[in-house]
Amino acid sequence: MRLRKACVTSTGRWWIDVTVSRCVLCLVGVCLLLTACGDSSVDHVIEDGLDGVDQDLVSFIQGKIDAVRAQEQSSRRRGQLGMAYEANGFHDAAEATYQQAMDLDTSDFRWPYFRAVTLIKLVRLEEALDDLNRALAIDPTYVPAMLVKGELLLDLDRFREAGDVYRQVVELARDQDALAAAKIGQARALLRQDDPGTAAELLNELALQYPHPHVIRLYNTAKRRLGQPVSTSPVASAAVSWPDPRQKQKREYLRGAMGRLLAAEKLMEAGRHDQAIVLLEPLVAAAPDDVDLSNNLAAAYLAADRTEEARELLERGLVIDPDVYQSHYNLASVYRGQGEFEQALYHTEQALQLMPTLSVAHRDRIDLLVTLDRGGEEVRRAMEEAEQVGAADSDTLYYLGLYFGEREDWQSTIDYLTRVVDLEPDRGKAHLYLAHGLMNVGLWDASEQALLTAARNGISTEAAISELERLRSTAAQAR
Repeated sequence: MRLRKACVTSTGRWWIDVTVSRCVLCLVGVCLLLTACGDSSVDHVIEDGLDGVDQDLVSFIQGKIDAVRAQEQSSRRRGQLGMAYEANGFHDAAEATYQQAMDLDTSDFRWPYFRAVTLIKLVRLEEALDDLNRALAIDPTYVPAMLVKGELLLDLDRFREAGDVYRQVVELARDQDALAAAKIGQARALLRQDDPGTAAELLNELALQYPHPHVIRLYNTAKRRLGQPVSTSPVASAAVSWPDPRQKQKREYLRGAMGRLLAAEKLMEAGRHDQAIVLLEPLVAAAPDDVDLSNNLAAAYLAADRTEEARELLERGLVIDPDVYQSHYNLASVYRGQGEFEQALYHTEQALQLMPTLSVAHRDRIDLLVTLDRGGEEVRRAMEEAEQVGAADSDTLYYLGLYFGEREDWQSTIDYLTRVVDLEPDRGKAHLYLAHGLMNVGLWDASEQALLTAARNGISTEAAISELERLRSTAAQAR
């Protein structure tokens, strides 16, 4: 479940999917609710009083209502109406409609799960827990629902039960974010039970593998409770998100302003940046202080090469909120494109301070350090930090192997390129440049083997073989 999600577009820049405020949707003061939410009759849907509401949204919801009336015994149709209500902010109507769907089909996991999530939004927590239990009785291993249950139990001050749920998730989770969320939940439960020592141990281990801002903040809390020194570096407040395929399907039910945001995202993915801008500009005009929306528009401007407009938006966004890592990262892209590499590096590092797990920013920082020729030690430190969060892909390792080779730091060249060929045994050029490093430290046989491998992968090695023979002969004469 994601309240704010950032994902890289095909342009490599950041797109933010946000929960848009009701005021942006022009829905404040508008009622599209069931007159009696405890009554499951669809006849109680109010269809008047919708002046000022986006007509696309009105038509969409009316279509779902008509579909329910055409198939009154269909749980699927009622569930779809509930999803339409929920996705667009009508939570009371969504809750009652999901109840209808549950009454019609007790075997469908979605309806008690979706109703539980809606009830949480309505702060009806005990009811939400009942529905989560119903959903998990149908599918007891659905990790996203288990994480929601753990969070709910914490809110209900049922800390031991929450800890038990999170321990189950740790056993079941295969996604890194979901696993981290479960361990964070465990730590929060321990802290609420006045056990900061065990929480700190868990978070110390987690911070090394997953240095997310939320982990670091929670670790600092545990250390503070233990009287230990804490990190003084600023850490942004950011929730850990995890994939939830069943919740994701609600995105298709967005209409009005939220629907336009989704449509703009799809246009960006398709490379139709100008069309995305047409959709986004009115949204930003209606909510000029919404930094997330501004970032979306800035990303579209960047993709359309409207750099100055992007820059203006991003700089204004940082004045409003300097702790939004997407703003820093996008602004770094602006400066990089304009050849202002020092400024690009500054904002890349600001983004990493706020979001240490941002893999693409780690790789960009390494590239900028190399471009600025900051020296091998600084580059190596940046690489070590990238490796801690799993951002050290084979391309970056290869790039650094060549970088250190140009500076005749042969051992570093060997170290990085050895790792490349371990990851990609068929990468011929990596074997070739590894051979150069090996021959320059006198490892003749190993260099020869690397050249043979390069040749088997279609790389011309004649010049390198001649160089190897020359170096070997010179070394023999010197002896």
